[in-house]
Amino acid sequence: MKKSLETFCKDFLSAQKAIAKVEPLLSRFAFPICAEMFVEWGQMPDYSKLKKCDKLLVHKAGLFSDFSGMSALLIVTQLALSPRPEDRLGELQAAREILHKYFPPAPDYLTLAAISLTEADKKDWDAICNQAREIYKSIKKRHRLLSSGGDIVYAVLLAKDNADVKEIQARFDTIYKILRKSKLDPQSLLALCRVLAISGADPTEGAGRFLELYDKLHARGFQYGRDYQLPMLGLAAVLPMDLDEIADDIIDTDTFLSKQPNYSGLVPRYSKTVRLMHAAMLVCGCYNREHEHVNSNQGVVVAMEITLWMLFSVLFI
Repeated sequence: MKKSLETFCKDFLSAQKAIAKVEPLLSRFAFPICAEMFVEWGQMPDYSKLKKCDKLLVHKAGLFSDFSGMSALLIVTQLALSPRPEDRLGELQAAREILHKYFPPAPDYLTLAAISLTEADKKDWDAICNQAREIYKSIKKRHRLLSSGGDIVYAVLLAKDNADVKEIQARFDTIYKILRKSKLDPQSLLALCRVLAISGADPTEGAGRFLELYDKLHARGFQYGRDYQLPMLGLAAVLPMDLDEIADDIIDTDTFLSKQPNYSGLVPRYSKTVRLMHAAMLVCGCYNREHEHVNSNQGVVVAMEITLWMLFSVLFI
């Protein structure tokens, strides 16, 4: 995968430059996420189409809709990736309206949930939302102090895939018991456990692979973060590859990024910790593109939830 990864990273940097011109201030944490989406789906962003989609979003949804704020660039990217942007926007708006009936107002998270919901047949949306609401209530009851808007998206993902909720919850509990001893950020730990629980990997093996990958990076001088970055490393840990190969790819990608604009200099746009998280994201995206695993939006959901946490940290810390 080495040669493919190098090409993937170069395309990612080019895509970031184009996307950064659309909403240069509001969405800077979302630039890498949206750039990765384009590259993973085998496209490169066209600035003129991005601007047209941006204007379409403002015209159709308004400046203060659920699709404004941090969500705006993600929606613009979704529209630009579609051959029929206006139809795609209408589909996302319809999904969001249904979600509004079932869940508390959490605009950016409802946007993520809407993207996931549109993967299902439209005639099933109400039934999926009804089931997702029950799952969400159960999650709130179990983790009242640590629940977040991300639980809405998680509930929709489970309901959409018609998952065995009791089995997923049992997997989640097993993973949580293993990882809670590691002194990780509590809310980020829950998001990590969600990623591992729905990955399909054996829960004990999935938790073990995450810890082993984390330690492998640390042993080689690459200190991965212990809070909002965790779910992304969870996605990398469950790739069907040897852990040494995954660690090598993340380190090679991080080294490559360290020499690029936005990641280098005295005051880089993205810190070393964020850069290493982006490296894990690119390894996951490259694997997905190589193996044509780009139909699911789980990676997008994880990345955007991280983006929301990053914005919160900047504003309030």
